[in-house]
Amino acid sequence: MNEQAKALLIETIVSTVLGAVFFVSFWLLVGGYHSPTYIAYYSDGAFVSAGLLLAFCGLRFATRGGSFDVLGYSAYALFLSFRPRPTERRYKTAGDYQIGMNEKRKRRKAYYLPWFANAGYYFLLAIVLLIVWHCI
Repeated sequence: MNEQAKALLIETIVSTVLGAVFFVSFWLLVGGYHSPTYIAYYSDGAFVSAGLLLAFCGLRFATRGGSFDVLGYSAYALFLSFRPRPTERRYKTAGDYQIGMNEKRKRRKAYYLPWFANAGYYFLLAIVLLIVWHCI
């Protein structure tokens, strides 16, 4: 299996597991297992899961665009300041850090399709469950 197929498979697995965790945790949080209208809670859980998957995808898109590079450099410099022995820094300034991150992002391709597909699945599930709940 080549690197791109492996990365796509990992993205698909992560997005599927996160969607299921969001769905089940919301359902357990609101007490859907007690309620006689449990289908409504399934629908709500699926909708929240889809929204969180889309929000996570948007956050990844913003991160890959370089929006948080200065914050990343600040954390990098802070953690290096706590080392017992001073070592040579890989990035001297925030500009060097940003250039290094841009090169790293160019080497690794981003996959958004699994996130959108899982979010679409949960949106569709929420709509179907809502229709079922109103028809019963």
